[in-house]
Amino acid sequence: MFPGFAFKMPLYPFHLWLPEAHVEAPTVGSIILAGLVLKLGGYGFIRFSIDLLFLGGVDFLFVVYIICYFSMLFSLFSAACQIDLKRIIAYGSVSHMAFVTLCIFLGNLGGLESAVLMMLGHGFVSSSLFLLVGILYERGHTRNIRYYAGLYKIAGFGFYFLFFILCDIGIPFSPSFISEFIGFMAIIQVSIFLAVFVSFPIILGVVISLILAARVLFGLNDSRYFTNKPRILTNFLY
Repeated sequence: MFPGFAFKMPLYPFHLWLPEAHVEAPTVGSIILAGLVLKLGGYGFIRFSIDLLFLGGVDFLFVVYIICYFSMLFSLFSAACQIDLKRIIAYGSVSHMAFVTLCIFLGNLGGLESAVLMMLGHGFVSSSLFLLVGILYERGHTRNIRYYAGLYKIAGFGFYFLFFILCDIGIPFSPSFISEFIGFMAIIQVSIFLAVFVSFPIILGVVISLILAARVLFGLNDSRYFTNKPRILTNFLY
């Protein structure tokens, strides 16, 4: 049953459908996908893989940890190479869901608490980011990050985009911060070496998210280097 729920989360290498689904879906579809559909995989892991079949998978926990770790790592490397705003957020969702899966299979109460809280927080934060990207697409008719810059001048959009980016990376008192703190405590109970390895993709995700916010809100528009540029509303950007 693990591959079925891994497709729904999704985990590497079962994740390839998610970025394509987000890119092709409208804004409402992306919100539903991030807020509800992905959480079905976590619910399945908790109800079936943990409640009913945990003893059957004890011998494979190390394999699950490896899959979750590389899901976090490779999804963030993929996000760093993207220019589509939806793809960047989608690969960030893959990383978060891999951390959720890792916490679920820790086999302690702290891991389950962290996983449930992160799924709830991610449902609101990721859906909000997709909504903001949808607003950009409706006005600018492109999701190419290289065409957007200086959006801090739009007070409402700049505030909310930065706020949800900070919530996504786990500023204090945000759901991501609380869930990651509880999750780290649960991981340390299992293995200190696993906690050290997991800290690297989390820090990498923070760096990528801050670069994304800095690029969109405070960067320079380098669309002059491209041909066939889409028509972006000047009064919206500036």
